[in-house]
Amino acid sequence: SGTAALAAHGAKLKASLAAAADEHNRSIATLVAEVGGLRAQLDEAHRANAAEPNRTAEAVALLEAKLAEERACAAAAVAALAAREAEFNETMAAAVVERNCTATTIATL
Repeated sequence: SGTAALAAHGAKLKASLAAAADEHNRSIATLVAEVGGLRAQLDEAHRANAAEPNRTAEAVALLEAKLAEERACAAAAVAALAAREAEFNETMAAAVVERNCTATTIATL
């Protein structure tokens, strides 16, 4: 019964991690699309800068700052998923130890 509860808990954690990974992947895809759009805007701003350096330089700086911010958000999302994965792995390792202890206890009865 303890083993079944541990298995159910492990399955629940695995499903939670899978859902987090899906959400993470959607977030990354969104960020990649946004970064691609920002890169296109930045490229366009660089082209315009050749004709109008003073007015465009500020726009380029703002786009570069936004691009850096988006990259930082993506890095934070990756780090958060890694932390959740590590937590899941620790929980699963503890569940295996507990299951083995339960099996040993049952065997000695």
